[in-house]
Amino acid sequence: MKVSPKTGSMREHEFFVSQEHCIDFDGISILATPHLLWEMEHCALDLLQESLEDDEISLGVQIDLEHRSMAVELDHVICTAKVVHREGTLVTFHLTAEANGKCLAQGLHKRRVVDRASIKNRLESLRMSSLNHP
Repeated sequence: MKVSPKTGSMREHEFFVSQEHCIDFDGISILATPHLLWEMEHCALDLLQESLEDDEISLGVQIDLEHRSMAVELDHVICTAKVVHREGTLVTFHLTAEANGKCLAQGLHKRRVVDRASIKNRLESLRMSSLNHP
């Protein structure tokens, strides 16, 4: 890493809930948990990305998310990622998402910084192995 992100570093990401983010319950479009998780994880990814060298990527390795409230189509959602712990190549974030003054979700997310080339090599080995063993 160029510079390891400091504990307390934060990033916000905002989006408006659209139909494509929702699941339908009897005609009511509610923000789907998988999409909310995607937005929250990308907030942490974007924060960590600033610290990576060109030959590094980060992989999500753990998430513990509590989906506490709902958002509906057109709601404005604000996701926040905050670095709460660093240990070697492992960075832990506290994630939150809010809409309409309410906490939609919160939790912890861990990302590990890895060498891009080693991941590419591993994926290529897996691909070749699957081609040889139909």
